[in-house]
Amino acid sequence: MHELNHEWRGIDRTTDVLSFECDSAFDEDIPADETLELGDIILAPQVIARQAPGFGNSPADECRLMLVHGMLHLLGYDHIEDDEAEVMEAREDAILRDLALERGEDPKLVHVGPITNHAHD
Repeated sequence: MHELNHEWRGIDRTTDVLSFECDSAFDEDIPADETLELGDIILAPQVIARQAPGFGNSPADECRLMLVHGMLHLLGYDHIEDDEAEVMEAREDAILRDLALERGEDPKLVHVGPITNHAHD
């Protein structure tokens, strides 16, 4: 993961999640009825498990957060600017709460925290 982060982002350290876009969800040249391949998401389970307690998450919850985070990047969300980060974090929170409901868990117990502090930055 360190090598991929260095090669593709120019950041010489490991990270928790990387997203690689294939088709853009906003590409007007792709017919509406065509299936999109948004891209690939690569997770670093050891990094995720190591950082989870620091954010008040279990490794499984942190992994869900990183997967949702990667998917939102493929959908065009970003967190470079503060206002972008607020929008992205709110979307992550909403999705993770919906997933908790689907699992029969209390969505109020979902803890996201500011994503900008995670290892992918």
